[in-house]
Amino acid sequence: MLKPVRRPIILCVEDEPTLLRDLCEELQDAGYETLGVPDVWQAQQALQNFTPALIVCDVNLPGKSGLEFRAEVRSHEALHDVPFMLLTALTDREHVLRGKREGADDYLLKPVDYDLLLASIESRLAQVQRMHSSYRSQLQQQSDELLLQWTHVLDKVSHCALVCDATLDVRFANRAAYSLCNHADE
Repeated sequence: MLKPVRRPIILCVEDEPTLLRDLCEELQDAGYETLGVPDVWQAQQALQNFTPALIVCDVNLPGKSGLEFRAEVRSHEALHDVPFMLLTALTDREHVLRGKREGADDYLLKPVDYDLLLASIESRLAQVQRMHSSYRSQLQQQSDELLLQWTHVLDKVSHCALVCDATLDVRFANRAAYSLCNHADE
């Protein structure tokens, strides 16, 4: 049986109800799951229950601004690599520069160009996937190198050495163990 494909979840933080609904609908139509909330407090509550693939957040929100929320998100280790897009009607150059300088991955302007929004999301998620793939590859390489080092160490032991996993399956046997097993078969 095929395992269902998990769609990326995007957290949308927007205080204008119609725009929040439209954002969520557009993203769902594009194949994403969404959670839409009207303020930072509710976004913070949501982040206690899940880690989104990406956050789209208005800058001017009641209570805390989107910039303040972005800083909070970046301070949490589990969330620091989640792409964060600011969405705002503040179109002057200084606001855009401030958003970029404060670490927004993208700064999109209202009215929302949904083609640009979707292209930006797709690009950011692909970038994160490439980084995760590279990280997994580095970890695998480090693991392989450690195994090789331990192999050399354990092969120098004249007694049998076996390394087993939690289910007692042999994961490594040194030369002495292989030799003993071969002589036992004769």
